[in-house]
Amino acid sequence: MIKINKSPVLTSKNYGINFTNINQEDICNNIKNFNDYKITNKNVVKESNIDKVVTQNLLGKVFDAQSKQYNNSAKKYTFSKSNAQPLVIDFNLSSALVDDLEINVEKNVHAKAVLKYLSNQKAYHNGLLKINLKDNAVLDIYTIYAFDNATNNFVNIQSNQKEYSKLNIFVFDCGCKNTVQNICANIVGNNANIKLNSLYFGAKNENLSLNYLFNIKGKFANCNMNVCGVLNDKAQKNFIGTIDFYKGSKKSIGQESEYCMMLSDKVKATSTPILLCKEEDVDGRHASAVGKINQEELFYCMSRGLNKLDAQKLLIKAKLFGITKHIQDDNLKNYIEGMIDDKIKEN
Repeated sequence: MIKINKSPVLTSKNYGINFTNINQEDICNNIKNFNDYKITNKNVVKESNIDKVVTQNLLGKVFDAQSKQYNNSAKKYTFSKSNAQPLVIDFNLSSALVDDLEINVEKNVHAKAVLKYLSNQKAYHNGLLKINLKDNAVLDIYTIYAFDNATNNFVNIQSNQKEYSKLNIFVFDCGCKNTVQNICANIVGNNANIKLNSLYFGAKNENLSLNYLFNIKGKFANCNMNVCGVLNDKAQKNFIGTIDFYKGSKKSIGQESEYCMMLSDKVKATSTPILLCKEEDVDGRHASAVGKINQEELFYCMSRGLNKLDAQKLLIKAKLFGITKHIQDDNLKNYIEGMIDDKIKEN
């Protein structure tokens, strides 16, 4: 077994939340060339190649080494002017993808990006995404992962924000054999703003490990982490959400919440919300909850003419609305809600 996705704060080994354990065979060793992707609205950015991956992959040494040695898709995208059209990249995984993407947004630029990772067959993904926002830059970015149940998906997202920058990041994961996410946001500049909305599904024997960290270093920052998901069958989920107020982060606000809906008595869900503070005069809040479909609400919906499946779907989508309401693009919102409908039908 390999220990990955280390928690920023270690607790007793008995809790089993400090690391995620995966098998050696879950790491693909057959990395070939990858060209199966499509870019829409390429004119809104400047594209360039990344010759050498130098950023550390925070999932663990094994993924860091793989990212540096066997990367088969390394691109840098720079937004130098505002544009209402989003950059859209569709990755169709019929084989292993080890990608390194860097997105840079210049000063005073408002940019949008959509990254879709899709596959209907067994695949493998080790993804490293780096986001850099300069002063007063704004980025709305959506990352969507929809894979076959046998796929292993390992994702590390790192961001750095300067003064008055705003990062709105939406993560939608439909689940697979191993879903492992590490998101580390460094809020460096004063008056910076970040909103992370994450939505996940887990079913069958799928494993999910979500490790999110906000490092707040600037004054008057406003940071919000909102996570919601659905588990069914024998799926397992481990969520660690950490907000760290560094010295110099006075008057900053950090909030995190996670809700997990359990559709089976056999699922396992652990949540660890963490607040760390090295500064006075800050506002930090966290919340975590799990629950099932309320039987009284289900009966009420069915008494109004809905069958059980439609009533369940309505109640699940009502819980997920706290995440989906933040999708600003109507076409993208309809696309994601359609995928949610499909997942609910499967469950």
